[in-house]
Amino acid sequence: MLSNDLTRIPPAEPTRPAQDARPAASVRPIPTDPGRLSLLLARMDRLPALLTPLLWAGGLVWWLAGRVDGLLLGLSFLAHGGALLFLHLWITYQDYRRAQGRAVPPGGINGSGLDGLTVLRRRVVRPGTVRSMAFISASVSVMATLWLGLLVGWPLWFFGWLELFLFAIYAGPPMALGYRGWGLGELILFLGLGWLPMIAAFYAQTQHLDAVSLADMLPLALLALLTGLGPAFVTWRRDWKLRKQTLVVLLGPERALILAIVIAVLAFASLVVLVALGYLPTWSLLGLFGMPPLIRACAQAYAQPYSRQAGRLVEEATSYAALLTTGLLLLSLWLAR
Repeated sequence: MLSNDLTRIPPAEPTRPAQDARPAASVRPIPTDPGRLSLLLARMDRLPALLTPLLWAGGLVWWLAGRVDGLLLGLSFLAHGGALLFLHLWITYQDYRRAQGRAVPPGGINGSGLDGLTVLRRRVVRPGTVRSMAFISASVSVMATLWLGLLVGWPLWFFGWLELFLFAIYAGPPMALGYRGWGLGELILFLGLGWLPMIAAFYAQTQHLDAVSLADMLPLALLALLTGLGPAFVTWRRDWKLRKQTLVVLLGPERALILAIVIAVLAFASLVVLVALGYLPTWSLLGLFGMPPLIRACAQAYAQPYSRQAGRLVEEATSYAALLTTGLLLLSLWLAR
């Protein structure tokens, strides 16, 4: 059933204005300075939104215990940040390997038509360099997790290294579970981007876990999943060419947008339930103001013929919703204290 879906040729994108129809490579040249190249290869522009679960975990600890250990929180950020860089660089490297001998349409970041795969295919950077960068990032994450385990206990090793292992098998052979369909990749993103780093950061501060704390993490875990899904709305045609069976490829971008709206509604509905149960303060309802921009962006992308521009709108909206909602929730915890 899934293989039949992948053999269908996706519909061509609608005709756009002449200035938007030019080849992506002519819009902006590929930069050569290390900073810009790192931004493209590792998608560092996405790190602030993807690090919001750790901010929420730290905020919960401060709200419950009244203090946060700065060293442990910093190590948590270092461990998760290294794992995120590894994930992005690993995906870029594995996409390059998949793209050999295939005609691959552009992906692009912020309308530039540039991304890590484009950089590698233009041979601005050697693939082995990206692979080495990925391993260095993973090593940073491993060392930070090792230090956390020595300071707090062995559960930090389990949470941190499980996250890194899930990221490794998400895109890497022989399993590449992120591209096998049936939501396996999305499950890995839900755990690795959302719940596992929050659990690790919370446990590092408190040395215990309970059902209430795990439930309090659910809204941000769902938003982290949406943030992780965001790039697939831009690169879905290329992912189809690379035979990456993500949900956006299997469902098509229009139906995937409906799924994104459902996930967003679940995230914010769970926030209301947590407040009703008394697990979070009433002020936490401020976080609901992060919902309208995300729903509006998905609805706008769904209402018009789908294009990469619509995909970029959704990707930016998922990151913005994660940042805005986290900021409002942290404010609510401060007001509740």
